Amino acid sequence: MKDVKMATLPKCDECKTNDAMYDAPACKYGRSWGYWCETCAKKVDADLLPASKLVQHTPAEAKGGKPKLAKELSDMEAVVMDGEREVECPDCGCIRRVEPDADYEFDCEDCGIRLKCASIM
Repeated sequence: MKDVKMATLPKCDECKTNDAMYDAPACKYGRSWGYWCETCAKKVDADLLPASKLVQHTPAEAKGGKPKLAKELSDMEAVVMDGEREVECPDCGCIRRVEPDADYEFDCEDCGIRLKCASIM
């Protein structure tokens, strides 16, 4: 299970009142995904949950400066097969999901340093 950091937690797609705690498929076939609160998640097949746990997180203040190269955690096969790519901050170890073809700069959400995501394509 992966933690997904969000500045503001969304409301549950099922009850529309509670803060969501999970991002997971709505059925065993995985065709539809949604945000689920703890109560509504118990109504779903236990094998489906949790795909990702939502965690409220206030990003660190950006420090700017010359960007450091983010450490690549994904190999080309994983990017092509799963469509997911992850990079890691070399200073604090914060992991961020990026687009498969990402080649841009961003601020680390945990420590605020400027990072460069190199293209692997």
